[in-house]
Amino acid sequence: MTELILCIAACASLVIAFKIFEKLKISSFQAIVVNYGVAAGIGLVYAPEASSLLTKINEPWFLNGCILGLVFIFNFFIMAQSAQKIGASVTSVASKMSLVVTVFFGIIYFEENVNALKVSGIILALSSVFFITQINTKEIDKKYLFLPLVLFFGGGFIDISLNYNQVTYLKDGGSELFSATTFCMAFVVGLVILLVRLIAGKEKLNLKSIIGGIILGIVNWFSIFLLLLSLKTSGWESSTIYTVINIGILLLVVACGVILFREKLNKKQWIGVTLALFAIILISLS
Repeated sequence: MTELILCIAACASLVIAFKIFEKLKISSFQAIVVNYGVAAGIGLVYAPEASSLLTKINEPWFLNGCILGLVFIFNFFIMAQSAQKIGASVTSVASKMSLVVTVFFGIIYFEENVNALKVSGIILALSSVFFITQINTKEIDKKYLFLPLVLFFGGGFIDISLNYNQVTYLKDGGSELFSATTFCMAFVVGLVILLVRLIAGKEKLNLKSIIGGIILGIVNWFSIFLLLLSLKTSGWESSTIYTVINIGILLLVVACGVILFREKLNKKQWIGVTLALFAIILISLS
């Protein structure tokens, strides 16, 4: 349970950070690249077999980790854009809608348990997402409305990939090295793009962005590490874990959006928040 709570806090902090970056005029892209460099560094130091990373190229999870790294940095950039253009609350909802795909994958592919409490909780969770996404599109630029859709598919792919690799290849260890591989690939790709932008004069390095990226990287590494740890040690099935974590993140980010950034929720969105609370309770009891 402790791992779940810390994972929710870490993941929610990632969305909130991008809203803070906007106010502090920190370059999200630079911070994202630095973040993955820091996360990769922590992973390599923490992983017991870090020195033998290159010898793991033939491991079945290695290519999966590299592909996941590409999706990571792309989805992270989209998340930053969405948080700044649409708002932290809506961005969190959009990215966590992917729990629908993740939960059904766990039930169908891994044949996880289905009971009345879990089904009721999932239905309430889906309903909460519907209500919370009832935003006033007049207050935002409609050209950015595609961002939530991208986050939906990207988030779903990431969650399913993490779950699949944990269950299929990492049961007996290697989660730390898998995370390090993913972060390293994301950093390499991001660094190449950043260098191109610097040479082209489209970016200028600044200290605030580097410091922001370092903090972001520490939190990001912990978010993935805690998620994999939760999948391994919580005793809950993945469909339950992902639903509780995603709805928990959603509630925390919405709360921070209202309190810290004065983001206003309408009546339908407050209904959604209430349904989300009940969904967590039912799924936890299942």
